Amino acid sequence: MKGNRLRTLAFALVGGLALLFAGCGQQAQLAPTKGNLAVNVTPADAQVTVTGPNNYNQTFTGGKLLTDLEPGAYTVTASKQGYVTASKSAVVEAGKTTTVDLVLQPVQQGEPTTIAVEGLYDGNTNQPVDPNNVSGLVIVRAKVALGSVVPDKVQFLLDDNVEYEVSFGAATQGVRPQQATYTFEWNLNTAALANLAPKYLNGAHSVKARLVKGGDVVATTQASQVVFNNTDFAVVKLSGNALNKGGNRYYGGGPVTVEVVPVLYSGKAVQSVTLNFTGSGIDLNPDVSGTQPVKTLTSAPYVFTIPYNAANKVATLNGATFLSGSGVVTVTYTDSTSFNNRVWAVLDGSDVLVDSTGLFSNNPPFGLTNLKVDFYINAAGATALVCKGTTSLPSGGFATSGNLKAGLNGYTADAGVGGDTLVVDVKTTTNTTVLTDREIAISGSGCANAGALSGLSEGGFFRVHVKAVKDALGNTYTFSPASLSNAFGIDDTKPTVALATGYTNQAYFNSASLNTGSVAGADLNGNSVGATIAGWLNVNDPTSGTPPVASGINTNGYIWKVNGETITTVTTNQIPGLNDISATLGSAPQGYYTLTVQATDNAGNVSDPVTLQVLYDNTVPNVVFIQPTVTALTGGTSFTATARATDNADLRWGRVYWSYGSSIRFEAFSSTPKAFGAPGVTSQDYSGTLTALKPSSLVGDFSLFAWVQDMARNVPATSTLALSVTPANGNIAGSLSFVSETPDITQASGGSTTLTVSHSGGTAQVKAIHVYLWSNNDGTYDYYNYVADASPIGGGQYAVVITAPANLSTPSVLFVVEYDNGLALGYTYNYDSGAFTSVF
Repeated sequence: MKGNRLRTLAFALVGGLALLFAGCGQQAQLAPTKGNLAVNVTPADAQVTVTGPNNYNQTFTGGKLLTDLEPGAYTVTASKQGYVTASKSAVVEAGKTTTVDLVLQPVQQGEPTTIAVEGLYDGNTNQPVDPNNVSGLVIVRAKVALGSVVPDKVQFLLDDNVEYEVSFGAATQGVRPQQATYTFEWNLNTAALANLAPKYLNGAHSVKARLVKGGDVVATTQASQVVFNNTDFAVVKLSGNALNKGGNRYYGGGPVTVEVVPVLYSGKAVQSVTLNFTGSGIDLNPDVSGTQPVKTLTSAPYVFTIPYNAANKVATLNGATFLSGSGVVTVTYTDSTSFNNRVWAVLDGSDVLVDSTGLFSNNPPFGLTNLKVDFYINAAGATALVCKGTTSLPSGGFATSGNLKAGLNGYTADAGVGGDTLVVDVKTTTNTTVLTDREIAISGSGCANAGALSGLSEGGFFRVHVKAVKDALGNTYTFSPASLSNAFGIDDTKPTVALATGYTNQAYFNSASLNTGSVAGADLNGNSVGATIAGWLNVNDPTSGTPPVASGINTNGYIWKVNGETITTVTTNQIPGLNDISATLGSAPQGYYTLTVQATDNAGNVSDPVTLQVLYDNTVPNVVFIQPTVTALTGGTSFTATARATDNADLRWGRVYWSYGSSIRFEAFSSTPKAFGAPGVTSQDYSGTLTALKPSSLVGDFSLFAWVQDMARNVPATSTLALSVTPANGNIAGSLSFVSETPDITQASGGSTTLTVSHSGGTAQVKAIHVYLWSNNDGTYDYYNYVADASPIGGGQYAVVITAPANLSTPSVLFVVEYDNGLALGYTYNYDSGAFTSVF
């Protein structure tokens, strides 16, 4: 009845709390964060303990409602004298009440509590083992039949000594209350060691189990007889200079100690321990000449030393396995029997290296074949080497302080532990020491395997003196005398590059090759540049240091980029052409490109970049006359002529000529060529005021001929405007005759001379005599360029001074007599042949 009342009370509390929470929810609508646990127990005076999250622990008597609990897993345990303890687990949820009911079962009165050893089982397979042949790890299994006494402990005994015990309550927690039989186990390692000595010897042993209550033995099993039968083996303890690398452990660079510890489960006495290194050829006796690979000791401790002597510093001990194989360790008993090939564990201090027993480590890092001895490194015949990166430096060569390396030629990398390291001094060529005992890691022969050498600066020349090479264990080969490298210098000063076309660093394409202004390969000043940018690119390798040294320019070390991308096809100072740009960018549409160049010196220093802007333009400009609009003119009258030019990118200049027939053109007016690199001009009017002229022969008329050029020197644009001129009156032209050339010049010589002509006859009045010197534009449209007007000197004669360039292809001068009525009389004079010819 009392238990029912408690249960009713619990439910009433729960219901009340539910109503309370419902009311709160209507006001605040807050989600609950805590929960409740209702505990009901029979009998009602049993002691209850509840444990849960955040170290929750509460003990009370009888049933109880626990409120405001953190959500999570809880354990409820109830106990009472004369009853079997019971436990249950429960999960408390936020906003909910969880109920746990525990009913304790009374202990059966008058029934004794008993224990019995069920048997021995293999610790790995859990299969029964023969008690007369027990080894390694076994499980001793005992069963407890619970009666009127509930024990405190279960104890396992070996040879009547308690070896293991466990709390009865802890072991049975969570077991169903009605269960009357419990199983307990003891993991017995029959091969256990204490300080490398067997804890249990082979032979007969007794196994028991017993129950203890309050210090009193409640029940004891009968003794189970077993026979231990573990195998003797040897533990090897190593000490010495060691290094782990590549899954192996290497010993060397000094003596190595090998201690053999026999592990004797048999209990036999040891007569001797023999170490036999015949297979590896290790010398164990430095006091006897030759190699002595076998040694026997007759008293413990059995400590052997592998001496670091000449007999062991041989190629066969360059990473040789030394503890594996048959007969390396032999243990002989006093009864003359022995065992060998049983090195089952290897230790180095507290490190477990090898263990096939499981007594020291379940995951040892090595096997016996991974333990090696390395007493050897050899560099006989190797010679010192200095490099610039991966390139060998010749005598007098240069490197930077950042790409200088040192190494050996003719060297075979260490086959053992590796970590090959040079020990070097660096001295000037005058034998002043700069660096001492510098260590440089290498990985083999040649520059590809050389190591970085730092600490040198510009000024003078140096040599590397290689004194020794050693491995990671300290095995050392000494050069006597030191091996000397080639003499070399350090150059850390970047070359300088200046790239300029004279036109604000701008140039032009008009075809697949980068032409600097004309298809003839001349720059925009008319200077020949050929295939390279000579005259544009100025590279200097500044000297530096004391005394000044410079490594010189690497003629294959130019780095060209177009729009920031490297042009791989151009490695010299040759100008990248449109084809190179197309190969780099995938296409080369018309437009502006930025070329960047850097130069490299022989030491590997790279200059700062400089840039050149280029315009690729193969679009021909256009030109048309827009004035005069009336082409029928009266001779001698003035009119304005205008040619309008347009271009897609960049106009340079324009000219307008008088043209007669197909061979005579002479300048009417000309614009000044635009400076290159100036802002682009895509439309321009070229204008001038002219006097209407009519050929004196009255046969045909002059035309106006416009010629326009863009910056890329594309084929010029031209336009022709035919004129119809009527002389102002009926007066006729006279004639012109040649008088003299003083001094005489020729086509080959050129030079300055005074030309004198004489005018006679005719009725028209001479207005002026204009003088022109033959020139050319681009080889297609030839013209006569205005020089000056001839001055009258009396008697109908006129004189003019001209200056002709040497080797002008056509050594010709044009005289044009302009009359007041618009007639024009023309003669050419060849100053090489002296021919004076009427042309219009």
